[in-house]
Amino acid sequence: MVGKAGRERVRREKKKNVHAGVSGYLAMNAEFHKQQVDRDCWVTYNPYKHDTFIQRTGVCDDKYPIPVTEAGWVKMYILEGKPTVYAVNQKENDRIYA
Repeated sequence: MVGKAGRERVRREKKKNVHAGVSGYLAMNAEFHKQQVDRDCWVTYNPYKHDTFIQRTGVCDDKYPIPVTEAGWVKMYILEGKPTVYAVNQKENDRIYA
């Protein structure tokens, strides 16, 4: 979820603030792997470029972002020193064409 007012404040002040996050229930790793996977993707969010979390495909992400607003499961961990989000069974959203 991305807070609109916080996102607009980041853009206006050019200074980051906490306004986006993931809500849900904590599940242990073993529980996670029992779930059937229909759709999955890496997810990213940049308040200066996007209004929502988007799929991180590596191909024209900024030019043609695909919003991710819901997911059945989310894996969150540190990868190479950076916070990383992986959405599983995410809601399919239409690509945004700039």
